[in-house]
Amino acid sequence: MSLKQLFIKYKSDKYHHGYHEIYDLFLNKLKNKKLTILEIGVSDGASIKAWSNFFKKSIIIGIDIKKINLKKKGLLKKNIQIYQGSQSDKNFINSLINKYKKFDVIIDDGSHFPKDVIKSFKLLFNSLSTKGLYFV
Repeated sequence: MSLKQLFIKYKSDKYHHGYHEIYDLFLNKLKNKKLTILEIGVSDGASIKAWSNFFKKSIIIGIDIKKINLKKKGLLKKNIQIYQGSQSDKNFINSLINKYKKFDVIIDDGSHFPKDVIKSFKLLFNSLSTKGLYFV
C-alpha cells in the first residue's frame, strides 16, 4: 500500500494535510530497507500504524508526552516501540539516543511549538544517520 492509502486507512491527519506527497518523494525508495525511524508525537497512533505497515522491516519508535494505552490504540505491533516523554526533555531524548544510537528517519509531529521543535532538533540532529532524513 502507498503512504496515501495507509494514511487514509488509519485516518491520519497527514493525508488531509497532503504530507503523503512530500513523504513519498523521499521515503518510497526506502520502503523495503531495515531502518530505525523516530516519530515525535504519537497522539492517537494513526500515523505510527501507517509507518509500521509502510516500513515493515523497520523499527518505528514513537514518543509522546501523554501516556498512551497501546492495546486500546492498536499499537502492540512487533516493529513499534512507544515511549512517554517530552521532545524537549534532554534526559529523555538522550536515553533514546543511548538506546538506538542512530535514526535513519526522524519525523517531528510533536508539540508544533518552535521552542520544542528547535530543542529536539538540536538534541537529535547528531544522532541522524549520515544519509538520514529529518522532517518537521
